[in-house]
Order: sequence, then C-alpha cells, then structure tokens
Amino acid sequence: MRYFFSLILISFVSQVNGQWNLWKSEPIDEKNFSTCHVAQPVLIKLSGDNDTLTLDDMKFKILGNFKGLEDFMLLRVIPFGRYFLANDGTGVFEELIAMPIFSQSMKAFVCQGNIAGRPNIAFYKIKNNTIDKEFGVELRETINVVDCVNDSSFCVKDINNKYWKYIRKEVK
Repeated sequence: MRYFFSLILISFVSQVNGQWNLWKSEPIDEKNFSTCHVAQPVLIKLSGDNDTLTLDDMKFKILGNFKGLEDFMLLRVIPFGRYFLANDGTGVFEELIAMPIFSQSMKAFVCQGNIAGRPNIAFYKIKNNTIDKEFGVELRETINVVDCVNDSSFCVKDINNKYWKYIRKEVK
C-alpha cells in the first residue's frame, strides 16, 4: 500500500514540476511593459435585485458576465472573497486564486494570488466553453502588477520595479 501511495505522490509531483517547467521568464524594460497594456473586458452586472446565489452551504455574490464571454459568470464567495468563474450553460464552476486578468482574445487569463502560502500565478485557457487550468507558474519575484496577458505569455512588475515577461515554452 505504501509503495502504491508513493508512486501516486511521485507521479503528481513530477506533473506539477513539469507544469512549472513549461514557463520561462526573461527581463524586459519598463517601455515594453507599458506599451503592451491589455484593457480588461467590461463586467456586465445583472439587472434587478437578485445578485446572490446559494448552493449547498455557500453563498455567492454574482459580479456579472464579461462582455465577449457571456456564457461565463464571475462570482465571489460571501464573506470569504474567493472567486469562481461559472459556465451558465454547463453549470461547471472553476475556483480562481484571485480576480482574473484576461488576454485580448478572451481565450486565456491569469490570476495572481497565493497557493500554499507562496506567491503564484495560475494560467487558464478557455476552450470549447470549458476552463482548462494549468498548474501555477512558480514565481521568482514578488509581484506588484500583472499585465500584457496574451494566449501564451504575460508580463509582471515586481516589488523592486523590475519587469519580467513569462513565456510558455513550446511542448515538443
């Protein structure tokens, strides 16, 4: 039994490390960071007074749907502040580690937050009306700002006012 559990644990750890190894970072200058700003989509709020949803023992505040991504609803757990993105059509919920920052195509987004007490960025892709989450991108810097999100990269500004571009490595 221990042997079986060890194999599962080793497999999981290698998958996580493999995911983190899918990203490389390179320094960029402030000009490159400033010129690639991506405007975030408009959040369309529900009309009327019904802006809460209760499922089982959790209560959610419905923050709205993103313009250009009408099938998905952004929710925040009351009172804890955790965020969820839910597909209205399928009813599938995906817990986010923070508020999403979308790419211009609306096919990818990142969330900056903490996983297991460590600063982390989770990278998500929207495919066929579902949300695919990659394991978090392990950061070497403490991040202040995330911007310039596209379908395979994003840029960050760290607490030392240095700028970095994280690029997803091609899988061969």
